[in-house]
Amino acid sequence: MSPLEFVILLCLLLAAGATTASCLIPELTVMGIWGIPVVGFALLVGVIFRIGVYYDPRVSSPQKHAGWVAGGFLCHLLLWSSFDLVFLDRSSDAKVVGAFFGAFVLLMALCIAENLWVCSQTHGGVYPTFFEIRRVFFFISSIIYAIGYLANREDMITVTKPIVIFFAYGNIVHFAAIYAGILHPQEVFASNGTIAERVKEWIRSKTRPGELFSTVQTLLTTLFFSWLVLEAFCDVPARFSLVSKGIFAALAAISFYYASLYDPREPPETSKLVRRVLAVSAHFAIAAYYEWYVQNKSLSHFVVLITVIIMRYFLTFWLMTGEMSPEIFHQKLIMISFHLGMYTISATFFLVLNMANISTILQTVALTFCNVWYYYNTIYVIAVLAGKYRDKVIQTPPVRVQLPQQSATESV
Repeated sequence: MSPLEFVILLCLLLAAGATTASCLIPELTVMGIWGIPVVGFALLVGVIFRIGVYYDPRVSSPQKHAGWVAGGFLCHLLLWSSFDLVFLDRSSDAKVVGAFFGAFVLLMALCIAENLWVCSQTHGGVYPTFFEIRRVFFFISSIIYAIGYLANREDMITVTKPIVIFFAYGNIVHFAAIYAGILHPQEVFASNGTIAERVKEWIRSKTRPGELFSTVQTLLTTLFFSWLVLEAFCDVPARFSLVSKGIFAALAAISFYYASLYDPREPPETSKLVRRVLAVSAHFAIAAYYEWYVQNKSLSHFVVLITVIIMRYFLTFWLMTGEMSPEIFHQKLIMISFHLGMYTISATFFLVLNMANISTILQTVALTFCNVWYYYNTIYVIAVLAGKYRDKVIQTPPVRVQLPQQSATESV
């Protein structure tokens, strides 16, 4: 058994376990959609096959129809896993029949595209019979599952649902195996180092001067997203939100300070000191004021807070653009405007919803967006102050000046 075949077997066993978990654990069905865990499974399978291809490389071939097949599998997953929602409203027979025929057309197009793609990955269009059997069972089980919802037959749905779920997971493995080249001949394996050596080389490439600032920014972005997820699932009290934001700002400042030691940049212009102090003070002071408002819900501060939020936008924009050369300014203008604009819009939107007492859910969404862009803009502001967009310092060894030696006769 080749390494790639072993990977396929391993992923199929994982697919069987995931199918069992989806059928026995109702909590995996989110909002009536059982296909959401399949997306996470797809990421896991991608990583496993990437490792498998490293040890079992195959002859490459153009992936002509791969994008269409991947999109078809995704559409199939989204539609079939949400049949409970699609067929929920049975007030109109036309809607029910239309949904069924739409699903049927999608399934037909997917099977045709998948067949063309598999044939293009083989020599002479000949592939193992197993692939044809898989396609037939996939088509039949999907159709019976759809007919069960069309006819409102609970017994048909109960019987075919585990099969359809298994194919939803199995389609990921099937696509990854074909894309990895399981139908292609093996290449001569030439190792370019162990995984540990390649990881060390990758880390070295991401921490070298010129790349270190971007790496630190990526790590901090991952950190604050992880914290927001933890905060949401662990029900962290809202009064600690300002504390966590302050700690994160301090952590970001320390991280970029040490990054600037290993990736030095040109010193900032002292003439822009007032700009930096004003913009940074506005960013953190208004964030603290906003948190106080969220905790106390004081409507008398509404107009003042709207005003200072808009002022913060222009001050922060003034800071960032002033730290860049004209060439970089034109490259980053849209990105800076987008992130600062999203921060301002989400903060203002929450204030308006809160003042009008409209939809607690919408208020929560707006406040979440506001928090996300606070963290991101904090990273961005500190990175700019640390010199991310200033010229890199080229460190050169000191020049040794060699004094002329006197001749022996002159010394005498």
